[in-house]
Formats: sequence, structure tokens, C-alpha cells
Amino acid sequence: MTPAEILHAAADRVQFEGWTQGTAARGQGGEYVPMLSPNATRWCALAAVRTLAMSLYSDSQDHDIRAEIALLDHVRAKGWNQIATWNDAPGRTAGEVADTMRRVAKELENA
Repeated sequence: MTPAEILHAAADRVQFEGWTQGTAARGQGGEYVPMLSPNATRWCALAAVRTLAMSLYSDSQDHDIRAEIALLDHVRAKGWNQIATWNDAPGRTAGEVADTMRRVAKELENA
């Protein structure tokens, strides 16, 4: 997967599978679970990108961070210092997160 494809897949994950704030991932009942847990059903923006990038490699600690960097550059340009604080902003929605990821993916495709 290219970084743009990772961002498109992450957008689909948060919009159609589940999105969360305040932690990397949550289980079905809303409890905290590690982002790579098979019990994870909702992910923050960063965890969605990282878990998809990590799935491309056999070693879960080694992943392509270009998608993550592109998203970080975008949210920094909007005045946020981290993806997590942007994701967790009051009033933020899953649709807004997914739309931003898709916008960044398109910027990568057009670069």
C-alpha cells in the first residue's frame, strides 16, 4: 500500500468501522484496548493509520510512517501540534477525521 492508500483505508476505518477520542483504541463496550488488539473496534486517527501501516510488515514495530507524517504536516498547518490533540478536539467528528485523511491522501496522489 502507498501512503495515500493507507490514508484512504484509515479514513474508511474511522468512518465505517469506528472512531474514538481520548485513547488509541476501544473495544465493543467502549473500554480501552491496545490498538493492535483483536478486540479493538474503534480507533483514533493516529491508531487507524499506524495499525494499517503496521499490517504491511511482519514486525509490528516496523512500519512506513510517510502517511503519518503527511497527516501530521496537514494538522500542523491547521494550527495543531499533534495528530492526537487534533483528533481529540471537542466537537471533532468521525466524518471530519475521515474527510481530512482523504484530503491528505489526494494531496499525496497529486504530488
